[in-house]
Amino acid sequence: MDLVNVLKEVINLTTSVGELKADVDRLYQKVETHSERIVRLENREEFLAQKMANEAIKSVFQINERLFSRLSVLERKVGIEPAEGAALLPGA
Repeated sequence: MDLVNVLKEVINLTTSVGELKADVDRLYQKVETHSERIVRLENREEFLAQKMANEAIKSVFQINERLFSRLSVLERKVGIEPAEGAALLPGA
């Protein structure tokens, strides 16, 4: 093998390594970009789950409030003394 061929091979390998490094760098950037996006989506999912749970609790509280209010009205109409602690309930 002569020196010229060795130099050509070294140049070709150096070029190939440079191209591979550029490809790896581009792929790394894509991974970084998508990982940040995934983290944002996971945070949004957690936020929405918590918001949904809070809305469910609020809805249950409103339903209970209406039921206790109706129950208090019925108790008054029938002449039943409200149970202990019922005065603390909404509508009582």
